[in-house]
Amino acid sequence: MQYRVDFFLGIFISLGLSSLGPIFQYLIFSQTRGYPDWNIKQIVLYQGVLLLWFGIKDMLFGEIRSYIETMIKNGEFDMILLKPYPPIGLILSNGFYFQGIGPIIAGLIIIIFSVRSMFLHISFISIILFLLFFLIGIILYMALTIFYCTITIMLVYMNRLGEIIDKFLRFTNYPVEIFMPFLRIIFIVFFPIAVWVYLPTQALLNRVEIYSFISIIGSIIVFTLSIIMWNFTLKKYTSAGG
Repeated sequence: MQYRVDFFLGIFISLGLSSLGPIFQYLIFSQTRGYPDWNIKQIVLYQGVLLLWFGIKDMLFGEIRSYIETMIKNGEFDMILLKPYPPIGLILSNGFYFQGIGPIIAGLIIIIFSVRSMFLHISFISIILFLLFFLIGIILYMALTIFYCTITIMLVYMNRLGEIIDKFLRFTNYPVEIFMPFLRIIFIVFFPIAVWVYLPTQALLNRVEIYSFISIIGSIIVFTLSIIMWNFTLKKYTSAGG
């Protein structure tokens, strides 16, 4: 019973905290001139997709940082190398974090509410594009996680790197239209974090432009580079302690 209470209480708290994001964005939007090309209902939809993305990301990969850090500090990473499976695959498969369920639920509720309130016509193509960008977003986040794991096995203690990544992820809280042109290019082409929230939202709004698909190529390139860097670092790895 104690474990069940902790589980449901954790989901409830996570759900409550997740709801603060849309409220905060609503206050910003209502007290300013808003965001270019976005109205308040569209921003609420954006926040729903944001919560859904962060929930899925946390649920799938939320424990990876602590998992890899603990293994390196305790000298347990060598055990993974002895198993007949790809080491990075084993690491990524140990990232499940149940409290990500809360933001997922909150995000789905907000998305459904927004779609109904705006009377959006969600076509089959829109759904396919939404899922495609989400899938590519997961691949991109896997690349970011692999980079983190790679640096961790070289330097062991990487608390500040995690903080930098978390700060960087905050750029996804806002549509790319609010940033300067060169940042838009970076977020869509070179390190396309737009695939996490911005492009899936655009898919639901039927506003996907042809240049958006460059993000898919950029994400695959970043993922490929992360695998190359990981394999190179493994060859240089000299056992526990960095």
